[in-house]
Amino acid sequence: MRTRVVVVGAGIGGLTAAVALREAGCDVRIFERGSEVRGLAGSGLTIWTNALAALAGLGLADAVASHGTPLARQEIRVPGSAVLGVVEVGRIGGELGRPGIGIRRQDLLATLLAAAEGIPLTYASPVLSVRQSAGTATVEFADGSTTGADIVVGADGISSAVRRAVFDDGPAVGLGHMFWRGISDSDHGYPAATSLMFLSLPGARCVSWPVGAGRVCWSVSRCGPAVTSTVDDHDKVKAMLLGYLRGFPEPVHNVIESTPAERILRTDLFWRPDDEWRRGRVALLGDAAHAMPTVYGQGACQAIEDAVVLAASVAGAPDPFAALSAYAEARRPRVRAIRRRVMGLSHYQGWELPVLNGVRDQVLRALPAAASEATWRMMLGFPGTVKEPSRVA
Repeated sequence: MRTRVVVVGAGIGGLTAAVALREAGCDVRIFERGSEVRGLAGSGLTIWTNALAALAGLGLADAVASHGTPLARQEIRVPGSAVLGVVEVGRIGGELGRPGIGIRRQDLLATLLAAAEGIPLTYASPVLSVRQSAGTATVEFADGSTTGADIVVGADGISSAVRRAVFDDGPAVGLGHMFWRGISDSDHGYPAATSLMFLSLPGARCVSWPVGAGRVCWSVSRCGPAVTSTVDDHDKVKAMLLGYLRGFPEPVHNVIESTPAERILRTDLFWRPDDEWRRGRVALLGDAAHAMPTVYGQGACQAIEDAVVLAASVAGAPDPFAALSAYAEARRPRVRAIRRRVMGLSHYQGWELPVLNGVRDQVLRALPAAASEATWRMMLGFPGTVKEPSRVA
């Protein structure tokens, strides 16, 4: 009998998991709380070498990469264009498989949706509860309907209803970071194939990278209470962000200037300090399991890794309990290692006092290139459970 799997959430992790689990021989259904797939009108992201390696095992790496822009360099700078560090991410990625890419979220989701064609996907289905018995897990939805499965996968994001229903361990922890993001309508003057991270003295940070078709994705972040969260005037928000970037180089101003104000989105950052991955017949993946800040651009990448390892674990295990235990044990050490580095860099970025900024800059400037490269090699080297097919370059 085929293993019945319910995937809750039709985002990047959920869609990848559904495709991978179907390839593993499971009977898969997807339930999404929204009326459509979330993120189709969203911003951009980075899909690094490790996530492309995971997608290659599903035959999807080429399709995803075709919509993005390969990234060759990451530079960390401060006002005045002083370079604190450079990482040749394209070279490292190429040595490990292929360079990572910048891509619009909607292009990635559209590719995953196409790959998931034929898998039943039900919208407008918020989860109310998840009950487990000796032989099955039962998901109850807000409209009173239920569905049973051998395994339930909670891929429903940072505010996961599955996590709340099964683990009941409280909400994710706010980091006191807020950021605004968008995609420009022009890449005029922007350095090709380059991810730029700028750190300012007042504490504003800007990260930007190309996402194809003459467009650049960017984010601007600050620490502190979200005092601007009630600002409804899009033009005022845009002007405020440009004001944060005084002293930053022209290409950064250009991409924000060429972004329509009404397309600028605002988000707060959260993280999960614990490692809840599975309980009984229920497994979590992506932000539902291990939300972390956006530095290093590993959020979506780790969700994709989760999905592929979960499917490989299910395919090779005699029962759901063994499968989900194997999945959790396989993923926990790697995610912990990445999260330590993410939280460390996020901590440095959060300093806003000038004297601390000076210390931060000295530390980053003195960091040996070999140490930085070692961190990137650890993150980009997916210890895949599914080998890349020969048809994938």
